[in-house]
Amino acid sequence: MAISHEDAIGLVAEGHRSVEELLDRLDEGSFVRRGTIGGGEWSAKDLAGHLADWEEYALRTLDEWRSRVRPWFEDVDTDQANDEAILRHLDEPAADVRRRFTELHDRLRSALIDMSDDEWSEPTFYETDRTRSLGELLGAVVGGDDGLFRHADAHLGELRDYVSTLPT
Repeated sequence: MAISHEDAIGLVAEGHRSVEELLDRLDEGSFVRRGTIGGGEWSAKDLAGHLADWEEYALRTLDEWRSRVRPWFEDVDTDQANDEAILRHLDEPAADVRRRFTELHDRLRSALIDMSDDEWSEPTFYETDRTRSLGELLGAVVGGDDGLFRHADAHLGELRDYVSTLPT
């Protein structure tokens, strides 16, 4: 499913903004409390780290593409990558996770904005069962059940539900 370069930039920005607005309503205790989202296992901090990780994976994929290396994402076990990342960031301070969430988003958004339409549309240069352009590949890395570039959207419902249970 193709998506325009411009639409992708908007989807990434809107998804991040929506998550960020909800995270801003949490005090630190609510942000780090485990067992509140992610199927009852994650904290909001874990979610912010998870979203940051996948935006970092998109940047890695872009670097690999530009270096003409088959992107790691093509062969990744996403469940394993998620589990390993949660463990890797479990003891990371909340402020560092929030900073990383913002910084990696800004880097990805800038990379998308700076990309030419020709590069965006460039077809894969390696053998794959999927016919993809660079834009579609990046969209899959930060995609969700609702489509390309909708990873943040996939988690909004559970984050909204959690935030709604907290006193205002």
